[in-house]
Amino acid sequence: PAYVSGRRVKADGSGLNGGGFTIAAHGNENRVNPDVAYNLARNEYLVVYDNAVDVFGVRLRGDGVALGGGEFGIAGWPDREQHPAVAACAAADQYLVAWQSLQYNHDDDVFVRFIRGDGTPESVHHLFSTVVNENEPSVACDQGGTQYMVSFQIQYSNLSGPFGIRGQRLLPDKTMLPSIEVAAPPAGSNVSSSQPAIAGGGANFLVVWEQDRAGTSFQDIHGRLLAPEALFLPGVLR
Repeated sequence: PAYVSGRRVKADGSGLNGGGFTIAAHGNENRVNPDVAYNLARNEYLVVYDNAVDVFGVRLRGDGVALGGGEFGIAGWPDREQHPAVAACAAADQYLVAWQSLQYNHDDDVFVRFIRGDGTPESVHHLFSTVVNENEPSVACDQGGTQYMVSFQIQYSNLSGPFGIRGQRLLPDKTMLPSIEVAAPPAGSNVSSSQPAIAGGGANFLVVWEQDRAGTSFQDIHGRLLAPEALFLPGVLR
């Protein structure tokens, strides 16, 4: 089976002594699709991953040693939960984990779960739900620790339609704020915006994604800067 490994790297890009090490493994199940966040409040990491069915996590000390009894469950319901993403909010000593979940063997929705800094799982929130697919989440916290943003791709029209990008804001107190349309396919087109990634700045978030180039088989990288209450700076990043 596949397993999750890691390696600690110095700020100058050189590897620390000891090389790579195993973070998560199972005798007869895969451990795949990892993501990681660093919690400055504790000098700890949270690594999240899935086994193609459920989502798990493991906390590591700053020196890479596993904490809190090793692997713990984050999402383990009858539906398939996959492709987790995680962000740390040090000001709240908290993590937010997002993933996609297959609903009734029909379409994917996006869910999130708050995790305390000590690894205690808290409430689960059904982030966005329609009769078409919402998946491939990415998550970030702003540097001030005031809010999270989850970006994800959302299908338009029907289950064969093109994808666009949305962003969903959440506060560390678990309040869900209005979602934001980041990129939408032009009316009547089959041009998709997909595979988003997000990072938090001092007050803003930057979302980037793969953008189909109309009339070709090529894709470009586009990005958009999001302020807490506004959208601005659309552009193409090459």
